Amino acid sequence: LINSMSIHKSELNSVVNYVIAEFIAAYSNVTLLPTVKNILNSSLYCLLMSCNNHMLNSLNAILPQSMKHVFESIYKIYSKNYEYKGYI
Repeated sequence: LINSMSIHKSELNSVVNYVIAEFIAAYSNVTLLPTVKNILNSSLYCLLMSCNNHMLNSLNAILPQSMKHVFESIYKIYSKNYEYKGYI
């Protein structure tokens, strides 16, 4: 699914915030098995790679306060371990 989403990246840019918000809602509302959570994490990191700063700021604005904390913790892990920083 994520591979096919990357092919249509330009079409999905307008809705990627809402897709990420749905992922965050799934994290907040349900206790997930570790294997399911790992799959969702890798999918979520692929979606975060397609976001720019404006998209992340608007996503942070539309999330309720309880979901913002979940998003912040996920984004910290993403930026620490998965985000491309421009050097190897």
